[in-house]
Amino acid sequence: MSMNCETAMDEAVRKARRANACDVVAELNAINRTRALTIEESDRLTRAIYATRKVSERQRYYWTGEMDRELLAMLGRKTAFKVIAATLGVTPKAAEMRAWRLRRSGEIA
Repeated sequence: MSMNCETAMDEAVRKARRANACDVVAELNAINRTRALTIEESDRLTRAIYATRKVSERQRYYWTGEMDRELLAMLGRKTAFKVIAATLGVTPKAAEMRAWRLRRSGEIA
């Protein structure tokens, strides 16, 4: 499957999740106008609000073999994750997590 197709599929799933969470928020807000929410409904509303925020703020990075090689080379030169992230166009946490995964898989000694 090509990278563009995967990206489009991920985006469609993210939009569907967010739309579903927005529907839940709207439904429970409407109920709340006529009566108090039950504890279960209140918990569901909290989770839906969290989901709408979390999905919209999430960034997903797709690592290529070239990016992995560059990351490994920079780690070999003891480059800071801030510099690695700026070079590769990702967040420092994304670079750190990718390095952790590569270490776990045995690609980094």
